[in-house]
Amino acid sequence: MSPVTQWRRAAPETVALARELGPRMTNAELAAALDAAGHRTGAGRPFDATAACNLRHAHRIGSPDLLTDRELTPRAVAARLNVSTSTEHDWLTTGALPARRARGGNWAIAFPAEVETACRARLAASAHIHPASDDTDRQPGEISIAALAERLGVKVDVVYYWAHRGYLPTRRGKSGRRWVHHSDQLEADCLQRIAGSYKLPARVKSQSAQPTERIAV
Repeated sequence: MSPVTQWRRAAPETVALARELGPRMTNAELAAALDAAGHRTGAGRPFDATAACNLRHAHRIGSPDLLTDRELTPRAVAARLNVSTSTEHDWLTTGALPARRARGGNWAIAFPAEVETACRARLAASAHIHPASDDTDRQPGEISIAALAERLGVKVDVVYYWAHRGYLPTRRGKSGRRWVHHSDQLEADCLQRIAGSYKLPARVKSQSAQPTERIAV
């Protein structure tokens, strides 16, 4: 049974109550109201905020305005903190940045002064998170992600994945392009990561282990 089918199997009286309450309640509030009235999901489970969101989506039930006072969208928070949206979504999915699902399943982030202060402290303490862009072109000792991938003998997507996950420190320069400050130690760490990876094929590991002609950095 597909997830959409499951939510469409909710009892008609459950859907009717959700239609009545949904337009003025958040998903968490709607879930609590449905549970208090004795309703269950199409799979017979209690409602939580995710279940209420899915029910709302399956039956096109209205929701409150996207943002309330002092709430921002993920894109607005990322711009305010000067970080990439991928960094912010990591915080959302790990619970480091509390938020709620608003209309259409979009994130609405409560962003009062104390939350902004906590986010900036997290950025200052992180060795992996860098500003989204500083509008500076390539600096001495830096190479592009494509150049690093060529040196290592792996696909560019592999190096981008490392950068996204914070395994590889990068700097976003002009036009958002990523630059890597190259060093022998950084390259050795990358080669070690390749050798220990269970995802990369043996051919790639073998190629990366061989001496290669180095490009100018």
